[in-house]
Amino acid sequence: MARNVAVELSQAELKMIVAALRQVTHTFEVAQRQEGAERLGEQYHVLQERYAELHDRLAALLDPGPGEDSLHRVK
Repeated sequence: MARNVAVELSQAELKMIVAALRQVTHTFEVAQRQEGAERLGEQYHVLQERYAELHDRLAALLDPGPGEDSLHRVK
């Protein structure tokens, strides 16, 4: 069962997580080139999409709006 968890992150911590997710994405791309996308299976592609979605959601938090501080609440 999925549940939401609130976490407070500094700007630097959020940047580190986004960079790590970018590296995971790169690793997926390398695996696709080495193995061929058709051999990796559907579960692999679902996982790759979930990491990409998480990266995009967290990267969007790096651009705070006017009046927002460097702490972000992530749900």
